[in-house]
Amino acid sequence: MFDIDELREKIDDLIQNRPVIFFTVLFIIFLFLAGLIILTIQTSVKTKYVAPAAQNFTADAPVLIPSPPTPEQDYYPFRTTESTWNKEEAERWFSYPDSKIMEQVEKANDEIINDLTGVAP
Repeated sequence: MFDIDELREKIDDLIQNRPVIFFTVLFIIFLFLAGLIILTIQTSVKTKYVAPAAQNFTADAPVLIPSPPTPEQDYYPFRTTESTWNKEEAERWFSYPDSKIMEQVEKANDEIINDLTGVAP
């Protein structure tokens, strides 16, 4: 059946002849048990849910507007920007739309106008 002495001899043989394999297996078993203990602790701890306090709505209450984000104090713009492009910048960054794009824009605008005026007599 199962002999404890034979198992001890195999373990002793493994420790003496192949210690790297033995300690690697031992380390993996330790990590598995540690993970199992941590998982058990986390699932057994019950956290009590606290519902937020109910607030009554009143129509006369002032609207709370969040404050806008502000740049950091040490922030400085990299360069000053002009309000208009010069001719070189316009040639570099602006591209004229081709006829296909213009037809698509015209079609989309016509659909919007038809939707708006379609119900009018």
